[in-house]
Amino acid sequence: MSSLSPHLPLKPGESATGFALRLGQFHTGKSDLQLLRHLGIDAMALLSGDQQAVAKLADIANVDLDRLQDGAIARFTRHREFRAERWSRSFVRPDGARYCPKCLLEDGCQAWDRFARISWRIRPVRLCAEHGVVLAACSERKWSDRPITFLNAAGLSDTLKSADMVEVGNYDKWILDRISGRASEQGDFLSSQTLEQGVRVCEMLGATLTYGLDVAATRLSEAELAETAAHGFDIARRGNEAVMDALSEIRALSQSTAGQAKFRAMYGNFYEWVRSAGGDTEPGPIRDLLRDHILKTTALGRGEKVLGHEIIERQMHSAYSLSLATGLHPKRLRKVLVRLGIASADCDDLDYNLLVFPVGDTEKLCQDILTAVPLSRLPDQIGCTRTQAESIYRGGLIRPISNPGDGIGRIDFARSEIDRFLKWIEDLPLIAVTGAVDLTRAAKMTSLSTAEILRRAQAGKLAVGRRTAEPGVNAILVPMTEIQEIQVDTRGPPTLA
Repeated sequence: MSSLSPHLPLKPGESATGFALRLGQFHTGKSDLQLLRHLGIDAMALLSGDQQAVAKLADIANVDLDRLQDGAIARFTRHREFRAERWSRSFVRPDGARYCPKCLLEDGCQAWDRFARISWRIRPVRLCAEHGVVLAACSERKWSDRPITFLNAAGLSDTLKSADMVEVGNYDKWILDRISGRASEQGDFLSSQTLEQGVRVCEMLGATLTYGLDVAATRLSEAELAETAAHGFDIARRGNEAVMDALSEIRALSQSTAGQAKFRAMYGNFYEWVRSAGGDTEPGPIRDLLRDHILKTTALGRGEKVLGHEIIERQMHSAYSLSLATGLHPKRLRKVLVRLGIASADCDDLDYNLLVFPVGDTEKLCQDILTAVPLSRLPDQIGCTRTQAESIYRGGLIRPISNPGDGIGRIDFARSEIDRFLKWIEDLPLIAVTGAVDLTRAAKMTSLSTAEILRRAQAGKLAVGRRTAEPGVNAILVPMTEIQEIQVDTRGPPTLA
């Protein structure tokens, strides 16, 4: 088929359907798509972004196919597609629904000079980056995918007089860069998702942080939504870590003190948006980030589900879940956690389910508490008298799970801590009983406590051994030569009478 003559060039950034409308105006003087029928092109197929229809129009109009295809948005029953990105229907406007009156006036005097930019069809585009003009809305209530004819020059001039002027921000530039295929400083988080996914997460982050957990983004004005989205963009472009910090801010907005509060109470409508989005409007990477944030800040057990994924391994414990695992009352457990530095000192007002901490910090604590040995049983465990056990504990040779005080009265020792101490005794060399004394005798002869003698031995300042027996304090022997050296150090050398 021969090309249309005279030739009408395709403008930079022009939409395919807008170009088809201009062709009709140029060749027939009519502002409709009847020309397509005369050219043998199915108008509905072209409006749907059908590749064959677009290719046929490019051939007949003698314009570059790739450029015309770049201006086409494919229409499907449930979604739209643009340059391999899948969008929801609400993310796309019909040609002519929004426009910059100044751009159109500068295009030329004739109707066919004024062309529809593909960027004007994208819902979050609300201003002209070249002129800083807020896009005007078409007065026609015709929201099909058929292009809408622009006003004449007089009408455009009147529209321009009342148009609002705004400063073009980084968020606006990013959207236009994505539409045009230009490189932009958007970061890994935004670059890993479609434009619609990025826009919506910016809107929801900004709206929630600005207006609170119960915000309904759909009820915000265009200006309010754009402002909050710009705030969200400043966060999102800094990457995953910044988004996770923002999720912590959102979580902190929750006023719920209920231990069993659901995720909706913790994250508000932001969570509902992520949870309910699906099918043709997947929320994108934010779902994984929100799930990770929930897992890192909420005590959830194996088998529970978060945003469609079942938990295989617990990541966080709460004071309540840990109390169930250890048998300790949550109140006493909280005091232990504060003493160990796992929980902050100002956590008294938190519900036991809201006091959470990583499993890695508490797995050993669980085991220690479950196998704990009280101070009253320590002498039997390490083979010594009660006085010696007290001395060993107070001397820091065996450390309790938590020091007493602040409501913690009972002194317990971890089985692992006792085993560590007994292993040290077991590793002592075997020595003959002859020429050596046990710890009780050594303490009396040196005027040192049991703990002081053992500290010297552990520091390598005193040679001790043990008899052949079950490892225990009562098996430790101190050679007389070592006793005499201590006596010399503490009492001085013997003198003649």
